[in-house]
Amino acid sequence: MASSDTLTVLILSHLVPFLPFFEVIPEIFCNLAINGECLELSNYYIGNQIADCQSTSGYATRTAYVCPRCNRVHNDSYNKFCGQCISEIYTETIFGRVLNGHPVPYKGEQYPSSLFKRGKPIPQLKRYLQIERLFNNDR
Repeated sequence: MASSDTLTVLILSHLVPFLPFFEVIPEIFCNLAINGECLELSNYYIGNQIADCQSTSGYATRTAYVCPRCNRVHNDSYNKFCGQCISEIYTETIFGRVLNGHPVPYKGEQYPSSLFKRGKPIPQLKRYLQIERLFNNDR
């Protein structure tokens, strides 16, 4: 069964076909969160919220970060990975942090090899890359 907010959007998009559907969504849904394996849009605060969607620019405003390896939500703006994954992907040396394994080129960027299985990105990386597209237009 769909939520009342979802029904409202569907009814509006059906009754008012001349309004651009995706310009109506920010007026109704303002929060994007990770709920288990799903991304959830809502008009109220939800745990694991990663974005505020009330911008008219067409992109979301980041409120938290998603780890590309495990898809956990974290608030460390200096690291792409959550604390647990950092300790598994990097080794601390006297010269600083060193990547375990080797970098793998993928779509013009370099990624840790632990994000790939048999030369293909793991599902968590694919989801991370999809989420990142919400925040900028250069990917």
